[in-house]
Amino acid sequence: MRSQLKQACLVGLALIEIPQVNGQPTKGPIVKGWSYPRSASNMHGYSSSENDFILMPEVYHKASKTLALDIDDFEITQKLILDTTGIDISDWLNDSSNVQIKSPKFNRAKLLFRVPEDMRDTGLKQFKHNSEMIFELRCGNCQDVLLGIHPEGNDYQYMAHSDSECYTYSYL
Repeated sequence: MRSQLKQACLVGLALIEIPQVNGQPTKGPIVKGWSYPRSASNMHGYSSSENDFILMPEVYHKASKTLALDIDDFEITQKLILDTTGIDISDWLNDSSNVQIKSPKFNRAKLLFRVPEDMRDTGLKQFKHNSEMIFELRCGNCQDVLLGIHPEGNDYQYMAHSDSECYTYSYL
């Protein structure tokens, strides 16, 4: 996990620590100051230094200037995006130069994209099919788990080479 954390810091992701409640990790930040840089007066803020983390980190999209494509149903998402845009998401997932977070759950995926400086903060956008979540776009004041144990068991895997960059937003 330390090497994955180091890789995330090397590509410039702003990370926040996932707090625990009753010994269990939460899905998001619950402490004041998480959305501001870490400092002596704000020990719960985001950071790009691997030495600042003991527990599992999350990526903070606003400070990282990233967007996450969080796929909850790969098969439906792949068909929808391929049919409407001609983009094959599996090409992105199979490209070793990308930055992705692998879920331990079947039929899921998550990719990180670098966004332009002047992009408007779009927050969370959810896309459903027959009332089921198929994918989400998270940007701005949103976060995503990078490393650690999924609430239903097994580990998330942060996948990137030390010289990887996030995809650029222009792909979307």
